[in-house]
Formats: sequence, C-alpha cells, structure tokens
Amino acid sequence: MGISEALTVLSRQWREIHVELEPGAAASLDALVKRLANEPHPVLAEECAHQIADLLSRSLSQDHPFRRALAGTTRRSLAAVHDPDTLLEWLQLTESLGAQVELPYPRLEEVATRAAEWLLAEPALSAREVSASGQDPYAPFLIRLERPDGGEQWPAFQFSPDGSPWAVVREINQILDAEDDPWGVADWWLGENHLAGAIPARLIGEIDDATLIELALDERSEV
Repeated sequence: MGISEALTVLSRQWREIHVELEPGAAASLDALVKRLANEPHPVLAEECAHQIADLLSRSLSQDHPFRRALAGTTRRSLAAVHDPDTLLEWLQLTESLGAQVELPYPRLEEVATRAAEWLLAEPALSAREVSASGQDPYAPFLIRLERPDGGEQWPAFQFSPDGSPWAVVREINQILDAEDDPWGVADWWLGENHLAGAIPARLIGEIDDATLIELALDERSEV
C-alpha cells in the first residue's frame, strides 16, 4: 500500500474522482498532477505526490478506494528507490496521470457518447410505430438503436410513406450488416458521404438505387 497504489487508483478512477471534488479542489488537483507529470527530480515529485494525497484525503470520504490505498503506508521516499523496474512503473504512472489533464483530445468514451447523441437526435420511430405499419421492428435488415435510457428507436429515413422499408434501405443495410453494426450503418446513412457529396439518406428516391448500392459496396470494400 502507498502513494503509488493511491495514485494508480486516481489514474483509473480519474473521471469519477474529479466530479466528486469542489471546483477549487478540482482545479488544484489538475495543477498538482500537471506538476507531478513534468517533475524530473524524484524528491520534488514525491513532495507533489504527497500534496495530491493530502488534497484528496481532505476531499474524499474515508472509505473511498483512494484513501484505502493510501492508509497504513510508510510512504517510502522515492529518492531511495533505485530499482529500474520500480522507477519505470512510477514514470508510467505519472505519465498516465499527466495525460488526464494535458491530452487535448476528447476521451474515447466522450467521442462515442457524442456520436451516439447526434444519431439519436435524428427523426426516429418507436417499435409500436414500426409494428403499426405491419413491419417487424426486429427484422435484421433494419437499423435499431439502443438509447442510454434503455429504450430503442428506428431511424425514420428507413421507411417509405406507407410505412414499409425502402427496398434500397433493406439491401444496403444487409450489405453493411446493420444487425451487427447498427451505429456504424446509421452513421453511413446519416453522415456526409465524400463520394456522393451528400447525405445518403437524403438521396433515397432522388437518385437510382443502383448508385446508392455502389456507394455502400465501396464502403464495405474499405472495411
């Protein structure tokens, strides 16, 4: 148990810990972690690590995993550690922490969430509405998106005015395997297609089905 173990918890639970903190404490944590990640001197790095530990000990509940990892440690000085493997582990740990506050790109989870949000915001039908037209909402050739609240929806572009799926949609959804990758296929239909210079879903009924199918086959060949 010790500083390294506690900081490992911080790295793994960064998001959860960060949201528990008051704004001032969160800002202080960010500043300390940046300093820790960029501090080459082991004694100064240890001092910074202890400041992080003290800050989170004041801010987190006593039974929090961070404080449990910290409890009972002798807090051996990093300056006394000469084992290469131990030092390498420490450098990897501080690097992973530094990435939390210095990486200028969204986390993978955030990217996925944003992608889902815009697709779910597009016009869609419920299972009841699909069934009302005599269609099976769980047919493998239909795109079915699961919402964070546990509900489901079917992108509306798939259906013609009489409620039946467009023939070209059925074929392309099978070509792109909508049953296995509904989000990816929905993104293909609703996002800008660089070859067509347009959004494929808006081209249904406007161009030949064969042209849309060629676009889908081109997409599949790139996968």
